[in-house]
Amino acid sequence: MKSTNFNNAVQKLNILLTEAMPEINERVALNGAAMVKDRIVNTGVNASGQSLGRYSDNPLPAFFFKDKWLNAGGKRLFDLKTKKQDREKNKQAGKKVGKNKRLDDLEKGISYKDWREANNRPTDHVTLSFTGDTMRDIGVQKKIVAGVRIVTTIGPRNTKQRSGGDTTEKIVDDYLGPKYGNFLAPNDPEIEKLKEFLQNQVIKIIHESFK
Repeated sequence: MKSTNFNNAVQKLNILLTEAMPEINERVALNGAAMVKDRIVNTGVNASGQSLGRYSDNPLPAFFFKDKWLNAGGKRLFDLKTKKQDREKNKQAGKKVGKNKRLDDLEKGISYKDWREANNRPTDHVTLSFTGDTMRDIGVQKKIVAGVRIVTTIGPRNTKQRSGGDTTEKIVDDYLGPKYGNFLAPNDPEIEKLKEFLQNQVIKIIHESFK
């Protein structure tokens, strides 16, 4: 290749990379987020391979789950538990209550593990997901393009409206972050896949520039 052609190819490469890298960087970030979310939902482990834990068996007051069921099973469990608690209140107040063996066999309150099972959600490992809204609301939060500096930030986008008014950012900052740390961090195999994807994208641009 002549020096002039080479110089032209280098200039073309510089232009193409400048144009393409913000989009490529965003794709890398989104691919990474998707891999991390899949790993958490399917295996319940963090980037270090450690388990995120187990769902609690400790009962919570039934009212905590009011209007939060996802199906008839969740509603049925809520109704049974609240009836049980109402009967206990009546007993304590000295009121007569009828016998109901099914209700008498129920413990007070609902554990989060039982709540998930009633709503057909997995309980063998922590998935950081119940309705799926939080995971779906994690995506490209911010993009910075300043010369050769290109940064794509993945995090809560706060696009989901919740009945309690909580944003995804609040859920992550107040609960998920303190409890599970940087749960969005990719592990080593995921990082290697992202590097390979980035490298392949750059090689395509180089070939385009020097063909």
